[in-house]
Amino acid sequence: MAFDRTRVSMDIEKTIITLFIASDDFLKQCIASAKPEYFESPWSQTLFKWISEHFEIYGDAPKERIQDIFNAKALELPQEDATIIEAVCQNLSELSDKLTNNVGFYVDRATTYFRNRSLSVLAKNMQMSIDNGHYDAAEKYLVDFRKV
Repeated sequence: MAFDRTRVSMDIEKTIITLFIASDDFLKQCIASAKPEYFESPWSQTLFKWISEHFEIYGDAPKERIQDIFNAKALELPQEDATIIEAVCQNLSELSDKLTNNVGFYVDRATTYFRNRSLSVLAKNMQMSIDNGHYDAAEKYLVDFRKV
């Protein structure tokens, strides 16, 4: 069995997820640009889904409530992801204090990251469709593409 290895910079994903959890301002400015598939790591995708659900209901960042969300949903996760998410939740306070002082800078970085990832995901999906001979599907990806 062959495995694909992809180098992922966890720093930017961890920063974005941390700010989504800790900063109402950052979350409100960036959530519309994000999709779960833009995050490369499974734990980031999971946290983003939880944050999005919370934002839809309450209209703000989960902050300390992320620990309660984790406790409620941890049993549904693979053990590896649960361990990583638990560590992110525990280190949240020390990271968020450093990051929330410069939200504008991180909004720009997140926007650039989401633009990059949206184009990468588009290219990957189109190439997969082309390789499988699904040309209509490849064209549909292009037509449905929404610029970040």
